[in-house]
Amino acid sequence: MGIAVVALLVSIVLIFVVPPVGIIATPLAVIWVILAFVFKVLGWGFGGGRS
Repeated sequence: MGIAVVALLVSIVLIFVVPPVGIIATPLAVIWVILAFVFKVLGWGFGGGRS
């Protein structure tokens, strides 16, 4: 989950530094955060039942 949050923050920073890269990276990071949250809710986690 921490990795996903960091990825989201990095993508937000990239928007201001390199707009084209940030625009591409942000939706991917948002999807990653959502997936990480879903896995956590379902009890899989990223260190639990599934890696």
